[in-house]
Amino acid sequence: MNIVNVIFPVVVENLAAQKAASDYYQRALGLPVKAEFQHAGFTVSWLGPMVVVGADDPAALEVARQVDAIFVVDDLEEAWQQVRSESQVLIEPETVPTGGRFVVRHTGGDGRVIEYLDLRDAGA
Repeated sequence: MNIVNVIFPVVVENLAAQKAASDYYQRALGLPVKAEFQHAGFTVSWLGPMVVVGADDPAALEVARQVDAIFVVDDLEEAWQQVRSESQVLIEPETVPTGGRFVVRHTGGDGRVIEYLDLRDAGA
């Protein structure tokens, strides 16, 4: 498993704030929107090295608020096999609009919450 990219998550409190933050980063930093999609009750705008995540239901953001970084990997299954034994699983491997993901807290390390993401269906 190789980490091929790291994406920074920006989680905001609702969909109006999500739209405003996405518009701001596009305008202020010149970041183009790579993709926008909905999953599990939240909305994501992918802008270059970051994603802006928001939802009107606070419960949909419970795990997203904990994520410190998103590691884009070349082999999600291999990543799962490599880290799950020393991690607290917050979200089991699942299919998402971009490919697949899982979220773990690295209990054998520094306790950070990392989302592992496969972008095979994102055209990235």
